[in-house]
Amino acid sequence: WRVRRSTWRACGQPDDVATCLRYLGEAALGDGDASAATEALAEAYRICQELGARPLAQNVLAGLAGAGCRWDPPPYGRGPDR
Repeated sequence: WRVRRSTWRACGQPDDVATCLRYLGEAALGDGDASAATEALAEAYRICQELGARPLAQNVLAGLAGAGCRWDPPPYGRGPDR
């Protein structure tokens, strides 16, 4: 997922970057790395907010909640630059 994320980032496709980050976070959870998972999922959520991608944002939040990750996301639509 890291290679795909980097490729989509280089192509300027933030929605695909967010999707890759979601799966990268889930893979990190499977490996027992909650810190890496939280980092990836939090970045994915921020991208979703910027894009207005509510369905993907909800999937990301479900991943965070299911993992017991310690990150308190801002309310949807209330990112740092909103």
